[in-house]
Amino acid sequence: MMAGLPDIAGCYRGLSIAIETKTPEGGEPTPVQRLRASQIRAAGGAVLSPCRSVAEALAWIESLDPWLEELQRIPR
Repeated sequence: MMAGLPDIAGCYRGLSIAIETKTPEGGEPTPVQRLRASQIRAAGGAVLSPCRSVAEALAWIESLDPWLEELQRIPR
């Protein structure tokens, strides 16, 4: 696996998503993790970094819905 890739990667409603997990007590993404997150975003994906709980991840995923719905309204 490439260094710095997020811990969790998947697809939500056609959007590539990635989540970098950290403990609730602290810890921040490393420079290479920040680089990979910026590369994923530049390619059109969404990244949550850092994520400290399952509840935070679920709330973030749900927050993508309005954005995705707006994208679907844009003519292609």
